[in-house]
Amino acid sequence: MMTVLKASDEVEQLVLRNTGLTDDLLLSLATVLKGSPSQVKMLNLNLNTIGPYGAHILLEVLRVKPHVKGLQYVKFIT
Repeated sequence: MMTVLKASDEVEQLVLRNTGLTDDLLLSLATVLKGSPSQVKMLNLNLNTIGPYGAHILLEVLRVKPHVKGLQYVKFIT
């Protein structure tokens, strides 16, 4: 996925629902996403373990990539 994001300009939606994404993994993803030629418009991170640090990472992605218009993140704690 990271390779595709680095090279492709055709990714418009990125669905990473319930993939075990953590703050550290999100940092790696954000680094690639910020440099990607793709115009990702929707990012689905539902059901992952993203904390306050990850929220700051997401804010930075949104600052650099303002065309991201849809961000889904819901975490259910049971």
